[in-house]
Amino acid sequence: MQILEDGGPPRAPPASKEVVEKLPVIVFSEEMLKKLGAEVECCICKENLDEHNSCPICRHELPTDDQKYESWKEREKEAEEERKGAENAIDKIFKDDASEEKGERARMASFIGAMAVADLVKSTLGPKGMDKILQSTGRGHSVTVTNDGATILKSLHIDNPAAKVLVDISKVQDDEVGDGTTSVVVLAGELLREAEKLVTSKIHPMTIIAGYRMAAECARDALLKRVIDNKENAEKFRSDLMKIAMTTLCSKILSQDKEHFAEMAVDAVFRLKGSTNLEAIQIIKKPGGSLRDSFLDEGFILDKKIGIGQPKRIENAKILVANTAMDTDKVKIYGARVRVDSMTKVAQIEGAEKEKMKDKVNKILAHGINCFVNRQLIYNFPEELFADAGVLAIEHADFEGIERLGLVTGGEIASTFDNPESVKLGHCKLIEEIMIGEDKLIHFSGVEMGQACSIVLRGASHHVLDEAERSLHDALCVLSQTVNDSRVLLGGGWPEMVMAKEVDELARKTAGKKSHAIEAFSRALVAIPTTIADNAGLDSAELVAQLRAEHHTEGCNAGIDVISGAVGDMEERGIYEAFKVKQAVLLSATEAAEMILRVDEIITCAPRRREDRM
Repeated sequence: MQILEDGGPPRAPPASKEVVEKLPVIVFSEEMLKKLGAEVECCICKENLDEHNSCPICRHELPTDDQKYESWKEREKEAEEERKGAENAIDKIFKDDASEEKGERARMASFIGAMAVADLVKSTLGPKGMDKILQSTGRGHSVTVTNDGATILKSLHIDNPAAKVLVDISKVQDDEVGDGTTSVVVLAGELLREAEKLVTSKIHPMTIIAGYRMAAECARDALLKRVIDNKENAEKFRSDLMKIAMTTLCSKILSQDKEHFAEMAVDAVFRLKGSTNLEAIQIIKKPGGSLRDSFLDEGFILDKKIGIGQPKRIENAKILVANTAMDTDKVKIYGARVRVDSMTKVAQIEGAEKEKMKDKVNKILAHGINCFVNRQLIYNFPEELFADAGVLAIEHADFEGIERLGLVTGGEIASTFDNPESVKLGHCKLIEEIMIGEDKLIHFSGVEMGQACSIVLRGASHHVLDEAERSLHDALCVLSQTVNDSRVLLGGGWPEMVMAKEVDELARKTAGKKSHAIEAFSRALVAIPTTIADNAGLDSAELVAQLRAEHHTEGCNAGIDVISGAVGDMEERGIYEAFKVKQAVLLSATEAAEMILRVDEIITCAPRRREDRM
């Protein structure tokens, strides 16, 4: 069916050219006009005839007498059948349960889904953003309390395809730079909200996309002109990193102790010496105490206890990290069938098993180690053999733990022990048992990978610790990226106002309909400081108007200070953001909006049915 632009009723598509050519072109008589009625529709395209009794669309004219009228009715019937056949052929392309939405309906469905997701996370943006409780419907009904955009969107099961695009850009933003996960979704949602108004005004989506691209390029250039780079001055660069870390943490649960955690994050990232591999920074969560009791410790901490009768302290340790079975010193009764005629033979089998395990332990000891860390269980007999040899044996270390231990000590995970020369051992200066709260842990200090360190988080509950870990991870990601790309910007809505001003000027210089799209892009950028002010309970209209006026003076550093509730100088208040984060937000949001704008049809495939295999 064809939807008319004027919003009229659906009309059938015209018949094929061959059918039109078969129809005679003759003048319509007054007598026949009375027979058919005052308003006569064309049999081909259902248009009303003009004053010449002719169709204005296909120029087909109706018959003049009864005989020709009958033959005309037959031909009209044929044309109708052909049209229905064509429609049915199109419908039969898809399976029965498949569905499709076209044109305006498809575009509206995309816009509405994407804007709904943006509105969902909008209230979490900024230093005064609110948290969301996410409750799982699975076993245990686990609860997550967070205001991290990527975590919220990852937890949602969304059916709308356009909304899934926004969820994906939020995940990519989290993986790429760590921060800005909420900003990117809010900006993409605002761009689509503005695009919806332009589409309603009969501006073609491709024109809007072209305008958005010009505006995004202009906005990025505006930021590049105003970046600050202090990489040559170590003291100033550390100060910039501290300010970025505090700005990132001020919208999280760690905002009350942001100086303490910013110091920890900057120290940990400086240990990486320019690497962005955060595997070397281990975060351990231990309930108890307060968030301020958290600390940074050099080296590696393994959340395990040292066994009974084993050395509690080892200096100049040689560590073998392994993933091998050390629990076959007893006959496995379950699943094993052994037929014997006396208990003596059972004892012989057990003795053979023990000899086999003893040989394996001797092969491990042949590596000249004094610490053995295994992914799997170590039973009593091999543990006893290790203790007799003065070797510290640690069992059941979680897989992530031994992966990281192998990385930081310079060792490799081994599974076979026949060739000691081919196994790479890990080294560290000291292994000792430490206490954190009520728990005992094993501390590896002086590891071969000097940049390795552990951050121990303390807090009131698991929910607080989980959110603190997410917040600290965001700060570590941003800082590690900023060490490589040292360009920084002021924060607090300052970048958006700088970009909006330049984009507005571009709109005034641009001719044609693209200028409307460029203006819309500028309005979408201003929505970020507006949302920050709204979430803080401030008068956003007043503050944004003041901010716009301030930015018309050259070299302005004004932004929204939500603490004092007024427009303030961002440089004085130390509110800084990484250039890489802002650039990623701008480009990702624009590309996502473009992708959704291009959609003019949504096809939902039929679900796969399990075939009957009987």
